[in-house]
Parts: sequence; structure tokens; C-alpha cells
Amino acid sequence: MNEPKKLLVPVDFSPCSAHALRYAAFLADSWGAEVGVVYVWEPPLTPSDDPTADVPYSAQEFQSQAAHRLDDDLLKFIEAAQFPAAIKVTRKVLRGDPKKRIVEEAVDAEHDLVLLGTHGRKGLERLLLGSVAEWVVRHADVPVMVVPPERGKELAALSESLPVIPV
Repeated sequence: MNEPKKLLVPVDFSPCSAHALRYAAFLADSWGAEVGVVYVWEPPLTPSDDPTADVPYSAQEFQSQAAHRLDDDLLKFIEAAQFPAAIKVTRKVLRGDPKKRIVEEAVDAEHDLVLLGTHGRKGLERLLLGSVAEWVVRHADVPVMVVPPERGKELAALSESLPVIPV
């Protein structure tokens, strides 16, 4: 089996996906692979979807502006990963159901491997929020590598989110 030459890294701008992106940079540098970074968003319903609503813009204008802003944010997110200059990195902002669009993009763009960051949720939280990573692992036609969160940063984020109880 040869090393993958085309990696797909779906991101959601979280620390977990930033970690997966840095890991992809390391692997791409080691294997001489190129990296495709994708962000998938589900456009929200806007007031302008209602023809009786009095709003100064259309849903198309809103979605176009949002897509442009997301592309700018994605570029900054990729730059923060500090890819070596020799690695070819492409980016896409896609619309739709994230888990389905990730699987479609992996096949359509002929990626050899998907690297997904995971939040590591368990129990009721995972049940309520679902797991894009789990769905992609089960339905992708290419291998999927799930990158767990960085341990130190995950614990720090968890401790910051806990309530402070005065004694």
C-alpha cells in the first residue's frame, strides 16, 4: 500500500479541527501529499425567504456574502496551521449537510484519506449533538483517520467551562 497523496481535512474552525489540520500538514510533509481543506455550512433560513418580510436583502445576497466571509475565514484558519511552502493546499466552502458533503467531496475530488478532528464527546452530549466523524467513518468510501483533541488543551478548555462554586 502506498502513502496517500491527496488528503481531505474537513474543518469547523474549532481547536479540534485546527489540531487535525496541523496533523495533516505533518503527514503531507512526510508523504509529499497535497491537502484539500473543506468547510461545509448549512445556510440558515433568513427572513428574506418570506416574501412578505420587509428586509433590505435577499437570501441569495445573504448566502453569497456569508460564503465570501467563510472563505476568508477558512484562508486565515489554514494559514494558522503553518503548512510548509512545498505542500499544495486547496480550500473549498461547500453548502449542505456537513457529513454528507464531506463523504461526497472525498469521492468527487478523488482524495485518498480523510483526516477528521473530533471533539471526543460521549454519552448524552454525543447522542444529542450527533457525531459527524462517526457518520463519515461509517459511510466514506476512502479511509478515514480520526484525530482526537489535544489532551492538554482539551482539559484546559473543560476546566474553563466548569462553573465556579464559591466556598
